[in-house]
Amino acid sequence: MITVSGPRLSAQQARLLETAREITHALGGTFDVLPAQGGVADTLVRHATRVNATQIVLGETSRSRWLEFLRGDIIRHVLRATRDVDVHVISRD
Repeated sequence: MITVSGPRLSAQQARLLETAREITHALGGTFDVLPAQGGVADTLVRHATRVNATQIVLGETSRSRWLEFLRGDIIRHVLRATRDVDVHVISRD
């Protein structure tokens, strides 16, 4: 599992991240927190390229449409910036 570090996490967000880390390790996976370099989407695409990823799984955003318009849509950016990579988007529902 890969996540990109944000500017600051709330206590609840930090607990959720730690829970995800514990579950990932319990299942035998790896958990990495990448420093943001040029934005979340750019950081994810660079990492995927560096490790020769063939698949990326993203969770659907909880951002409002207005915030997506202002800050950009991470999923669309990843879809546009990747080639020969399957991108899976998991619904919030």
